[in-house]
Amino acid sequence: MGVVTALTCVLCNAVYQEGSTLYACTACGDLGTLRVSYDYDAVRTTMTRESLAGRSFVDQWRYLPLLPLRLQDQSVPLRVGGTPSTLCLGCDKNWDYRIYG
Repeated sequence: MGVVTALTCVLCNAVYQEGSTLYACTACGDLGTLRVSYDYDAVRTTMTRESLAGRSFVDQWRYLPLLPLRLQDQSVPLRVGGTPSTLCLGCDKNWDYRIYG
């Protein structure tokens, strides 16, 4: 099973197998989100700062080994995440927008 040990419903604690196409509990419906539990000892040995830095993705897909997906060699159709923050000059005058730092 890799680093994922269980998929558990947050409402009724029903347990599902990793690799199922479910995102919610079949008994509880959409409110029964499946919580992913991990073998943290395995995560500690396989997911190091160096291994993450060496991955080709800079978005959320660099964490693919932690996701409860069986087919990890599928192509990723859309890049999401990793968006840099940019300075919006004048935004603080028009909206309640402050730059901290």
